[in-house]
This record gives sequence, structure tokens and C-alpha cells, in this order.
Amino acid sequence: MYNIHVKDTLPTGLEYADNAVPAPTSVVGQQILWDFPNKEPYRLSYGESLIIEFDVKVKSEGVHVNFMTVTTNECSGEMIYCSDSAIIDAEKDNDLVADAGGPYIGFVDFPIKFTGSVTGGTPPYSYTWYFDDGMTSNSRNPNHIYTTDGTYLVTFEVTDSLGFSTLDVTNTTIKIDVTPPTVDINKPLAPALYIGIKYYPWFMSTVIIGAINVEITAFDTETQLDHVSFYVDDAIKETISAAGPFIWTWSERSFGRHVLKIVAIDGAGNQNEAKMTVWKFF
Repeated sequence: MYNIHVKDTLPTGLEYADNAVPAPTSVVGQQILWDFPNKEPYRLSYGESLIIEFDVKVKSEGVHVNFMTVTTNECSGEMIYCSDSAIIDAEKDNDLVADAGGPYIGFVDFPIKFTGSVTGGTPPYSYTWYFDDGMTSNSRNPNHIYTTDGTYLVTFEVTDSLGFSTLDVTNTTIKIDVTPPTVDINKPLAPALYIGIKYYPWFMSTVIIGAINVEITAFDTETQLDHVSFYVDDAIKETISAAGPFIWTWSERSFGRHVLKIVAIDGAGNQNEAKMTVWKFF
């Protein structure tokens, strides 16, 4: 046989992997064509064969039919035509992997940020979080609030566009915040003498002459700080939100002994205070 021409027509669910041996003469869309020259080793005698090998990539699941035709000439010159088909039950590798992150730690009545990730599969993906308290979310990175303390088994499920699903499980521990914030008075110091913006070490009590900037440090490591309030003799003078800075200018004229008190309150309502006795004039 000589003048061998081979045409392979791939179904739309398969894609040529560009690795045929021998290499094709041309590739047009889903058709792969071989036009073998009229010479050895492509002239075949009785009992000889020609093998073509190549790989395909699966584009879609399901049953696909591959169709091949061959035309050639016998030694007599007569044209021979033959065809064949192959049924391919294609299944794409399920390499979909979900990661729920964690473990997570949070507090009752405060939002927790859950962060999910996914690799493999075929996007776009759909997501479902199961928070183990009867609630769910279809966001990839949702916030969730628990109303009861305890340990929860959280499940992150991902489904790709071909219908493959996978899941990952992580633990979430929810606590009740009973720890008060930390608060310290940085200025005025005790004992010290303040005259305007000048500071002098002092061996007695704290004395302030004129206005002064009262400066404090406050923070909370659990539900975070909510606000800080400044008091003089239990009368509130200023409240500053958690954003800070925590500085209050005490410019009110007064004469005598006072109790300066700072109260810090966190998001759960826990509070702590720092106070000191000062003498203020003018």
C-alpha cells in the first residue's frame, strides 16, 4: 500500500494534546491529518502495519465518539477506503481540593472571619460553609457570629463547574470574654510637678499648675477596646473611641485636690480603671 492518508476527527469533548507520533501533516480544528509520502517506511507490504499514537485532553465528561478514515492505494493502483470509530468514556481527574483554614478562635457575639481556599477542579466554584450551629453561608470568606460558647466543627464544601465536590473540616472554639482591658496613665506621672508644658521631678504628690494633656495607654487582646472615658472626681469629662489617640486636655480651672480616673471598656463590656490623686491650681 502507498499514498496513505489518515484523518482523525475528534469529538468536541476531547482536545488534541499536540504529541502525535509520527507528527501530523496538519491540525484543523478537531481534525488531525496525516499525508504519508510514497516511500519507506510508509510503503506497506502484506502483514506490515503503520501505528499512529497521540494523547487527548478531556474537556468535558461523558461518552465521546472518535472517528477515523484511511485512504490508500493498493499495489495494483486501486483506491481503498476504510473507516473506524472508537467510543471513549471520558472522566476528568478529580483534583479538586478545599482548605477551610483554621483552627479558629473567637468570642460570643463577635464576628469571626473564615477564610476558604480551593485548588484544582474546573472553575467557577460554588461554596457552602456549615458552621455547626444550624447556620450556613455561600460566601467564600464569610463572617459569622456565634451566640453560645463551645467548640464547633465547621465544614467548608466546594463544588466546581463540572459537579465535582470536596470538603474540608476545621475546629472553631468560641469563648466568653471575661478579661478586662489594660489601662495605664502615662501623664501626669506620680509624684511630679507640672507647670505648663514643663515637668519637674517631685518628692511629694503630683501637682499641676495650669492646663495639662492627660495621656493614657489602653488596649484589649480579646474582643478589642471599645472606648476610654476620663473622669475628674467621678464627673465624666471626655470619652474617646477605640481609634484613639487617648489624650485629653485638662484645661478647666480648679484649685485643690482631685481624683483623676480613666475607665477603659472593651467590646464585651468588661472594664478596668486607673486613677491617681493630683493637686491642680489654675
